[in-house]
Amino acid sequence: MRKTEYEIILPTEEEAQVIDGKLLEEIQKVKPFTLSRAFVPVNVCAKKDGEIIGGVLACAVMWDILYIDTVWTVAQYRNRGVASALICEAEKRARDMGCNFSRLSTYDFQAPKLYEKLNYKKFGEIDYGHVKESFYYKDLRGKHE
Repeated sequence: MRKTEYEIILPTEEEAQVIDGKLLEEIQKVKPFTLSRAFVPVNVCAKKDGEIIGGVLACAVMWDILYIDTVWTVAQYRNRGVASALICEAEKRARDMGCNFSRLSTYDFQAPKLYEKLNYKKFGEIDYGHVKESFYYKDLRGKHE
């Protein structure tokens, strides 16, 4: 092993925040954010009788990009339009914040057809051998669902 003048360790939560903050400072100098903060939550959920039956966890990122991280619905509500309605609501809220694009990824056993139905375009795929991950984007400036 090569001897270095530094050590590589796991950062504390506070140190991880410092690292993230330093990167965001450098990015801001090169490409100023168009949003009020680097990451603005755009989370929505659907409830029936007080119980969550589905949700989208997403955030508007730095400029004009909505990153959708999680889309989930209770099994009995799948294929009934809940996820589509949630995604459309998240997109609407993101557009209202000034977002022009949306991005997400999904695995082959999840919901690629749902995203394609909502006009997401596939731009890449990774085949891990046991599962494929597909990457999608959508221009939010066009026709709305």
